[in-house]
Amino acid sequence: MDIKQGKIYKIVFYLHSLSSVNISVSLASSDGLRTLVITNIM
Repeated sequence: MDIKQGKIYKIVFYLHSLSSVNISVSLASSDGLRTLVITNIM
């Protein structure tokens, strides 16, 4: 996937939990050495 600055990306996941959780999503470079973006979901 080619990540472009300024674009909007849709992240889809399903979660089932009996208690509240904190979730963050990050997109990393293909070699895993650079975090391109990170955001908190919940």
